Amino acid sequence: MLKDLIGIQGPRDIQVRDKSVLEKLLEVEDRVVKEYVRRVSNYWKENHNNVYLPLHASLSSELPPYTEQDLQALLLAKENNGYNGNEAQVLGIYTGVLLHVLTERCEQEEKSTTFTFDLNENEFHYLFYFAKRAGEVTVRRVKGNYTCSAMGSYGGQVEKLVIEQNTGNNAAGWAGGDKGTIGTLLINHNTGNYAAGGAGSFRGTIGTLLINQNTGNDAAGWAGSDGGTIGTLAFYEAGRNAGEDVKADRIVTGEEALELYERLMGEMKCLKT
Repeated sequence: MLKDLIGIQGPRDIQVRDKSVLEKLLEVEDRVVKEYVRRVSNYWKENHNNVYLPLHASLSSELPPYTEQDLQALLLAKENNGYNGNEAQVLGIYTGVLLHVLTERCEQEEKSTTFTFDLNENEFHYLFYFAKRAGEVTVRRVKGNYTCSAMGSYGGQVEKLVIEQNTGNNAAGWAGGDKGTIGTLLINHNTGNYAAGGAGSFRGTIGTLLINQNTGNDAAGWAGSDGGTIGTLAFYEAGRNAGEDVKADRIVTGEEALELYERLMGEMKCLKT
């Protein structure tokens, strides 16, 4: 029997592979959705107060170091996720927190906060929901409702937000609402109703809101209402009932709006990536 043991080596050191940043972010996402799904309400302010704010407070220091590319990888990993309504909202709020925290960290390190995210025409509802702080961001080719809705709301601040080739309702709905501030909001080639509905309302502020070639109804409805401020509202082929009950210092349409759109496109750093 001893002869049979000859040549058998002792235990080897087992090397454990370090988890990737994406794996860590996905682990946090799984825990967050399970923990917060019962807190989701039918009221936006309750979702902001009871989900977004505590998530941001708890995750700001807990999240691992990550980059724009890591966040893009997370979005692609969670596309077409099949979540129900409440789960999808928590996931969307989680992505909003990730964008917020990434922006804060880049500002602290004096790095660029110009980000571009492309969903490759996959489904993702509530993308960047409630993201309170962002620099210059563009989001492309999303199939989902409430894309970037409530971004910069409730006292938040977004420098420039561009949504291109979105398919779904309520893109940028309530963005910059309730004392929020957005410098420039540009929605380009959107397919869906209520784009930028209520944006900048309830004492929110939007410098320029421009909707170009929108296929859908009621774009920018009630934007800037209830004490909100919109410096310039521009429409070019914005669909039916665009600008209903809107409040803006200046409204431009037709060729003037197209010229403004082309100028803004030239200025946007995030559109040059």
